[in-house]
Amino acid sequence: MLGMNPDTWITRPSAMRICARWTASILLTAACLTVQAQYGLQSSQLGGMVWSQKFQPANIAGGEFEKFRYAGGAEGYFGNTDCSLAGVFAENGYITNATKERILADIKDDLQVTGGYGIDLAAVNVKVGSATLAFNVSTGLNVNAHISNGNTLGLLLLGNKAYAGQTVRDSGAWGNLTQTRSIGVGAGWKFDKLQVGGRVNLIQGVRSFDASDLSYDLYTETDGLEVNLDAQYAIRGTNARAGFFQFGGMGASLDLGASYDISEKLRVDAAVTGLGMISWKGSEVSDDVSVQWTGISIASLLEDSLPAAIQHQVDSIKNLILPDTIPTKWMTGTPLQIRIAARYKIGEHGSLGLLLVYAPGIAGPRTAMPLASVNYQHEVATGLVFGGNAYFGGYDGFGFGAMGKYTIDAGALKINLLAGSDNLLGFIASNLGRGFSAYGGVGVDF
Repeated sequence: MLGMNPDTWITRPSAMRICARWTASILLTAACLTVQAQYGLQSSQLGGMVWSQKFQPANIAGGEFEKFRYAGGAEGYFGNTDCSLAGVFAENGYITNATKERILADIKDDLQVTGGYGIDLAAVNVKVGSATLAFNVSTGLNVNAHISNGNTLGLLLLGNKAYAGQTVRDSGAWGNLTQTRSIGVGAGWKFDKLQVGGRVNLIQGVRSFDASDLSYDLYTETDGLEVNLDAQYAIRGTNARAGFFQFGGMGASLDLGASYDISEKLRVDAAVTGLGMISWKGSEVSDDVSVQWTGISIASLLEDSLPAAIQHQVDSIKNLILPDTIPTKWMTGTPLQIRIAARYKIGEHGSLGLLLVYAPGIAGPRTAMPLASVNYQHEVATGLVFGGNAYFGGYDGFGFGAMGKYTIDAGALKINLLAGSDNLLGFIASNLGRGFSAYGGVGVDF
């Protein structure tokens, strides 16, 4: 165990596995992170529904209900800048060599990957006088990674022997993982054509892993056995925690939004969400190392179990590379999003929406560039709405999605059902799609 803290989750054998496996596991197994439609390209424009409020707080004041409404749901996303998902999620759990070669051929410099999920345990609205109050409890996880040289992933997929006689270098790698729980309290008001809303979120940081400064030069001799490694790194992580009241960080964020009805058919709105910080406490491991060894491959350093003779050599190498941990504190931003939208009614049952989203932070859903989306929603029967969307920008370049919402009217009680995806390409056309998302929920109005 590194350091003197028995709870530290960065250990001498595992720290290197965490660093090196991290980028590959995000790209190749992020399907496990499914369920925060990261940008709410359609759900954010369902102004009368509770699900839209996380993206546009002004919608707290929207909707038709008597006194009380509740909704819960789950969401998720994955995207990357370069690689299609064809063959990545193999049925037997093993990626073929052909797929590995195709992935590495697709990857350009500055590969960026993002993924995560969110679960809304409870979102409640209560009418009090002229205001609508909002309360929500949620949990989620976001992962982001960046490498400036595609051969970094090649080392993990193919091993260093594939680069015999070459130097592999990456001076711009970073990654982070953030898992949180939050309690939000907000309010919304409607003034004729104007709606405004805001929310304060108290955040409990469950887990954080931050590798913000990673660089290395790795040379493998032509025989594939002798390795020379020069590396600089700084890795911070929270200590192992168990239980709801044990956590590694605390923070807060602010959400603000407004919408305005220019006419009976046209509404415009803008919102800023996730404006805040989280303070973390944990352990740090950092060093500037120069190490040479023979007979042990890079892949062996990542194995969980090895023959005793090899394990002894591997542990010796790890002891040279990884120093003891030290206690540390650090700050991370909360997932910031800035959005501008417009919606135009078409006839009695249709509406066309335009949306521009920018998510510049590195601790949540990100857009490598501003994301522009167009969507159409149509009520095909009483209470039943279908919608479709297409977008450009963001991490995965382009995509299209679909949404369905159904409201069951039982007199004083209304039951709302929602399911959809901002991006279906990764599901139905994996040779084209570089990402996917999914969301769904159930709500009741009284």
